[in-house]
Amino acid sequence: MREEAGWNKHLVGKWMSDVEKNDLVFWIFYEDHTMQKAVGSSGIDLNGLDKDLSDPQSLKACIAHTFVYPEHRGKGYGREIALTCINYAFQELNLKEVTVCIAALNVASLKLFLSLGFEEFKRKQMNWAPQKPYDATNWNALAVFMRKYRTE
Repeated sequence: MREEAGWNKHLVGKWMSDVEKNDLVFWIFYEDHTMQKAVGSSGIDLNGLDKDLSDPQSLKACIAHTFVYPEHRGKGYGREIALTCINYAFQELNLKEVTVCIAALNVASLKLFLSLGFEEFKRKQMNWAPQKPYDATNWNALAVFMRKYRTE
């Protein structure tokens, strides 16, 4: 999954360190209960560097590191993964706000989070390092920051 998603080893190592420090909740999602075929992954960043996205003092965290294998896209897995993260953040972590940062070029993800009640609150030029040569235009792109508040 790491190579398919374009994540480098250093990045994944940092995430595992964040999981150990309870700064990140991370899941791998499977096709069914047999756990034979992974369809994607996602996490909740509880203490990120950007306080617009994650801030423990404000009870807000960011859905992050989301990936769905290309052969599983368009089948509802992205929605299921997003809903799992949202529900966990609000129900288990008792957060007040969930955020997400999406490359503006990723229209499918933007539409998905809008359909789940997220609202755009900021746009920012991101300087993510490309993980694969063909990703260069996608990674150094305008990002859309979105958020959703817990409703009582």
